[in-house]
Amino acid sequence: MKNHGFTLLELLVAIGIFAIIILMAVPSISKLGDSRAVEPDDQLASLLSSASRRARAGVDGTAWGLYLPYDMMTRRAENVILFSGDSYATREVSRDVVFPFDDDALFTSVLLSGAAPSAGNDQETVFSALTGRASLYGTITLSFRGETSVITVSPSGFITTTP
Repeated sequence: MKNHGFTLLELLVAIGIFAIIILMAVPSISKLGDSRAVEPDDQLASLLSSASRRARAGVDGTAWGLYLPYDMMTRRAENVILFSGDSYATREVSRDVVFPFDDDALFTSVLLSGAAPSAGNDQETVFSALTGRASLYGTITLSFRGETSVITVSPSGFITTTP
């Protein structure tokens, strides 16, 4: 008569193999929660480029800009705002697009003053309709997880990122 059950040795081997697979997978799974879909510097550069492209394309026949409402003391922002208009103060509010921003990112330095000296509160830049030229240009330095990146807005409205 044949026995159709498992021996203790077979059961231990199966549990051992399963445990090894789990131990190999845990570090990969734990890193998933720590990774971001987009790093803050890439997100900010992409949003600046989007504002520049919208202005060049003449979307809604207006200039487009990006407002950085970071706290001057903590140097952090909860969101950034893509807006339509010649300035954030005179924008068309109904066209605002608010993007959440990683509040672990620090705006170490924001020098968007153009040809004039920085006034110290450089929280927006606007790109002219059809030309895409930046009203305020310069650099934004972000620190995130011990790494620093510099985003440059050129006078002609082009965006570059330097790690």
